[in-house]
Amino acid sequence: MEEFQIDFVADDKDVVQQISFKGELLLGNQSRVKETLSVLDLSSCNKLEIQLSEVSDLDLAFLQVLYSFLSNLKKLKIKYSITWPDDTELVGLIDRSGLANNFN
Repeated sequence: MEEFQIDFVADDKDVVQQISFKGELLLGNQSRVKETLSVLDLSSCNKLEIQLSEVSDLDLAFLQVLYSFLSNLKKLKIKYSITWPDDTELVGLIDRSGLANNFN
């Protein structure tokens, strides 16, 4: 399985401003993605940009983890924006998942 990568960009005060997902975001990587997101300190974050622009594959398991993460952002009152992949097949999966409207 191709590895996934999560990159973070922080400001000069080490507050996370951007998260970029790359590679295969699949069931086999779900626990590592979830673990990486769960240890982020977002207490000082006001707005977060999430990029999925270099994703080679994703599945419903990743979308569920992302949905849970976004739900936590909403609870923390952190605004976010998402850049989706350009791949029409991946965008179709997101639409068919039934979760697409929940990502806004």
